[in-house]
Amino acid sequence: MKLARCVMRKFNFLISALLFGVLAFSTSLIVAHAQSGAVRKGGGTSNPTPVLSPSTTPGDNAAALYEDAAGYADRKFAEFERDRVPFSQRLADETRQQQRELAARHAAQLAARPQPLAGTDLYYLGLLQHLAGQASQAVAPLRRFLGEGAGTPEFLQTARRTLTLSAAAAQRFDEAEAALRDYAGHDPKKHAEMFQLRSVVAAAYFKAGKLEQAAAHARETFQSAQFAAEDQASSSEKRAQMIAVSGAFLAEVYLKLKREPDAVRTAEEMLRLGLSLPSAQLHTQALALLAENGRGDYPFGRAVDESAAHAETAPEIEVAQWIDQRPVRLSDLRGRVVLLDFWATWCGPCRVTMPRLKTLHEQYRNRGLTVVGLTHLDGRTGGATPAEDLAILKDFKRRLRLPYAFAIATDAANDRRYGVRHIPTAFLIDRRGRVRYITVGAGDDTHAALTKVIERLLAE
Repeated sequence: MKLARCVMRKFNFLISALLFGVLAFSTSLIVAHAQSGAVRKGGGTSNPTPVLSPSTTPGDNAAALYEDAAGYADRKFAEFERDRVPFSQRLADETRQQQRELAARHAAQLAARPQPLAGTDLYYLGLLQHLAGQASQAVAPLRRFLGEGAGTPEFLQTARRTLTLSAAAAQRFDEAEAALRDYAGHDPKKHAEMFQLRSVVAAAYFKAGKLEQAAAHARETFQSAQFAAEDQASSSEKRAQMIAVSGAFLAEVYLKLKREPDAVRTAEEMLRLGLSLPSAQLHTQALALLAENGRGDYPFGRAVDESAAHAETAPEIEVAQWIDQRPVRLSDLRGRVVLLDFWATWCGPCRVTMPRLKTLHEQYRNRGLTVVGLTHLDGRTGGATPAEDLAILKDFKRRLRLPYAFAIATDAANDRRYGVRHIPTAFLIDRRGRVRYITVGAGDDTHAALTKVIERLLAE
């Protein structure tokens, strides 16, 4: 089972990303909330609570104890930068460990008060214990705080998030499920945060060998990733990463359950999403999963046909200067098939593809193909100024006798918009302006596939 081997090679990384990456993300949300001024003792929101300096003694104020621990790593990293201390992973790990130890001490100090804790003191105790990695201990104070029902909606949602994470880490699944449902039923919430919480719960079930429950949450996680773009803060690049990680994890769970057809369907769904976002990175990851399962010819027929029903209009490109082409927008090219090639002068494989692109331009332009070579000024062309870089690009095009248009951007915004992580990457956009196929690389097979899909799109 080739797909199983492919996914299994990624499995340990995926579990680590889901558990540790999600916990770090959620902790950052909690820290940001604490430093926003919304977590003053008593629930006031009038003024921001200052971040304490390393020399400040927080006393026994619950909010101050939490902020002291939550801000520890940032303060230390700022000190390292100021003192020009060389970065190393060991230094970063030691700093994070010191932060956890400080959080544990502050939590113990808060828990040792002679009077019973109540209100936001319980909230901060739970946050401190969560920050310290004391998942089991954090559950009780957070549950008590939520039971009291006192606090702003932001307080309560942060407590629900943290309770979900802590209960899942402690494999207290009933409590994790209840907290997750509670979070989902209240505002404010975000799709990206639901993705994070479901990821942790799914990974915890998987780690415990509860595969059916893991599959249910993994599927919801995969679906949450698809809707994450509804959050303004979620870029298409981040959304594609979420889909890729959650999709690969879902496929792994299905394979563990011996449900290979479901795993393949998940890879096919990733492929369609890579086209609709669009994201070259997600698209190629999905193709790799399918190819490993002996379905390497999938995109040349069925995928191109099915993509018409799912494809979205290609994002517009930002172009500062055109070479050998009057200024146009992609929307101006409706009715033609567009081959949008991302490249750079310093990229050797890009130069390999250029004679092939020239051939495609000459062979198909009269049938409706427009080839656009898209690059940006990144300082690597050797010019000291943008004007000199542009002159070098013009000379480059002339020397290689490339007849198709060059579109020059000032930055890498187009790369991010199209999910381009490697070059050369080419997108085929159909006559209706929809991304229908993506290739990455300069191999003979890649060129053959590109030619085959061009023929199909021109025939539509």
